Amino acid sequence: MSITDDITKQILDSVRDLSRRIRRLETQEVPLIPAIPDDICVVFTCGATGWRAEGGTISRTLIHELAFQLDADGDVRGEHAVDLQLYRFFANEVAGAYGSFAQGDESRIDLDADYSVVFGVDNYVINNGAATPYQCYLFGTSNDAFDDCYLVFIFGDSSRAINTQYAFLSGSDQDVVGEAFGVFAFIEGNTFIEVGTDYPTYTGIMGLFCVQEGDVWFTFQMGEELYASTESTSQTLWNAMIGFESYLGNVFCNFAFGQGLRSWAPATTDFYDGRILWSGDYPNKWPATGSPKGSGYNQDSMFSQNDLILSWPAAFTTSRFEFPIIVDSVWYFIAYISGTEQGCSNSYAWKIEGVVENDGGTTTILVSTVTNVYRDVITKEWQAAADDANDRLIFQYRDTAGPDLTDCNIQFLLQTIEVGWAA
Repeated sequence: MSITDDITKQILDSVRDLSRRIRRLETQEVPLIPAIPDDICVVFTCGATGWRAEGGTISRTLIHELAFQLDADGDVRGEHAVDLQLYRFFANEVAGAYGSFAQGDESRIDLDADYSVVFGVDNYVINNGAATPYQCYLFGTSNDAFDDCYLVFIFGDSSRAINTQYAFLSGSDQDVVGEAFGVFAFIEGNTFIEVGTDYPTYTGIMGLFCVQEGDVWFTFQMGEELYASTESTSQTLWNAMIGFESYLGNVFCNFAFGQGLRSWAPATTDFYDGRILWSGDYPNKWPATGSPKGSGYNQDSMFSQNDLILSWPAAFTTSRFEFPIIVDSVWYFIAYISGTEQGCSNSYAWKIEGVVENDGGTTTILVSTVTNVYRDVITKEWQAAADDANDRLIFQYRDTAGPDLTDCNIQFLLQTIEVGWAA
């Protein structure tokens, strides 16, 4: 037999073998999986060395073919749930939600808190009727998640989350109260508290003993004992802190760095937008009591703001650039003002340097110098003044040949050195 004939025979044998296999598969009967009645339970037993088909003394039960649990005590488990707990103090300490998982002891996942997971001891995912938790993950001891805590991860001890979505907590004793949407927290004792009609949103905390309250949107904190609040109808929007013992109050668009910092804005106003705060030295001479909590003492600030002037009157007029001064404090300030009209047809630059003082509630300008750095229209002027009625440093503008209705885009930069001494 030639080599060609041998190869041909091997090919034919392979084809015939493949054909036989195909016919065998076509005629083979596929066994059907019998349906399991709802009232049948499957009982397993466990011996001293682990799971096995027979022997042992402790009954392990698969209930209603839909949930797996290690004992028959406690309330009904959820469908497709896995409950590996062997000890509970209350009957509701079970994996009671669809697709839930519980490991440890004395932990609870309520009905409709679907796909939630708890690892550890005394962790609760609670449906109290206000809203339904969903996909909550608790790891540790004594952690609680209430209402619609969607996709919340809690690691640590004694954390508490209410209305919290997409959040991540780590450490000990964190509280998230209200709708802290998109919040994360690390380490110990961090708190988010809703006190207004809104809530902390996309905000984070690091360090320990940090607190945020009210509608503290987008605030980020680091260090320890930091605090952000809304003590009025204003908001602490777009804020950041680094360091420790920082305080922002109801300011708007603040940044803080260093140690022992403070910031503040009065009720119903947002004067401190664009502020960068610095106080690297410590300790400082803070006021002992009262609110605001120390703003204006031993801190340096930089304010960046802007405005569009639509009309230059002949008399000095207060612009939006107003800065509240705390009682018994002094600001040494330097303001840089630049402006231009459409197409840069006319451009301007001013520098104002001075000292403002709030002595026991009386606010005055101690000294002020204005430098006209550049003016295409020399009748346009700026000055610094004290608003004693409201305890503010204010900046005013005019056109001595005005009124002039030419629009002017203004950029404003204020640097301050703030110090005080209270009895």
